[in-house]
Amino acid sequence: MSLTTNGANLVVNNCNSSISFTGTQTTGLVPLPALAVVQPAFTFEFWANPATNTQLYYKGTPMCFDANGSNAGKFFVQVYDYSGSLNYPDVGFSIAYFNGGGVDIANALRKGQWSHVAIVADPSNSILKVFVNGILISNTSVSNSANYTAGAFIKMGSQVPGGENYKGLLDEVRVWQGTRTDAEILANFNISLPNATPNLLLNATFDNEASTTLFTNKSTNTTYNLNGATYSPNFTLSPYLGVKGNNQNIGRNNTPSGSNFTDIAASALNASTFQTFVLQNTGATTLGINSISISGANASEFVVSTNPTPLNLTVSGTANFVIRFTPTVTGVRNAIVTINSNDGNNSAYTFSISGVVLPSITGISAPQTVCSGVRTTMSVTAAGTALSYQWFRDGTSITGQTFATLTLTGVTTTSSGSYFAVVSGAGGSVNSSNINLTVA
Repeated sequence: MSLTTNGANLVVNNCNSSISFTGTQTTGLVPLPALAVVQPAFTFEFWANPATNTQLYYKGTPMCFDANGSNAGKFFVQVYDYSGSLNYPDVGFSIAYFNGGGVDIANALRKGQWSHVAIVADPSNSILKVFVNGILISNTSVSNSANYTAGAFIKMGSQVPGGENYKGLLDEVRVWQGTRTDAEILANFNISLPNATPNLLLNATFDNEASTTLFTNKSTNTTYNLNGATYSPNFTLSPYLGVKGNNQNIGRNNTPSGSNFTDIAASALNASTFQTFVLQNTGATTLGINSISISGANASEFVVSTNPTPLNLTVSGTANFVIRFTPTVTGVRNAIVTINSNDGNNSAYTFSISGVVLPSITGISAPQTVCSGVRTTMSVTAAGTALSYQWFRDGTSITGQTFATLTLTGVTTTSSGSYFAVVSGAGGSVNSSNINLTVA
């Protein structure tokens, strides 16, 4: 299939059909050759379209790789929906070795929409990388002692030996010996490859099959049983919107966090703070951004100060937008950001943002010179919400000194030093300036 979008030609060749799982089927085991390396590196690729009619707290396995048909050496990919809502649009997925090590990625795939997944696993070098539609979304250090010198098997639709069955469509399943580079994954995720491609151990395209009950590993020209999985006409390609702050994904069911810029700290009342967010098209056709709006309890204090450019994002394209937060009162302020687009499965992408005012130091004691043995105090005054204090001397916290006023009794020359307070509140923490104490 060849699709042209806004002058850009996206080619997905020979994607005439896929295989469908309804939650009860699993394919026959596909053997892979014995490998001389005890901890070999592999790259797994497939297109997945998770079903929209999964049950609550669903967990299913589109692909499982193992050493001998049992749990030994098992490496598997699972999709899951733990949202507790049948209408939740996304599924996460887990990638793990049975005997330890893996990664869990929430809200990674869209129900009812095609996404390409690539996994690079090199246990001897502690590499586990995950890509969606050619874009790296996770890079985790994972090691494992799995041994495939006696060969290995691929199973699609469930775990090995069974259970946790997948519901949805699956297509273009590939298993490579060795690690594919980021550039190779991006260049090849949406095209078909020749059957005799070097190091391609499994190439299941599910196209032009001779039987409705069999599928072919095009790399070896060997057929295997579908075991009840059925062929389904393929592919409606769609754009898919992803949003990031501070290079971290922002999910639709998010809790605001400073780590991804969705929890914004302002330095003072009526002072503006700006945060930049990134829109990315992780789908397979051009994504059109229609509008960005802000609603919710304190929407007036959050403004889209810079709209994204361009508004039409090609495959893997990005655009930035900026939100300005200007608090008018203290306390936590909340709002909801809605991004309207032609996303194929959810045209209104919403996420939560919040903002607070950092504490501010409004007064502090002057430097002091006192005689040995006397009692002395120093203090700070601050403005903010839910304030707490911790005093330090020469960078080390002072046990028990957690009030606005620091009291020292019976000072000695060893009490001399540079003192400051850390004032914490609903918006974060600020350090006071230093108060120098000299004991003569």
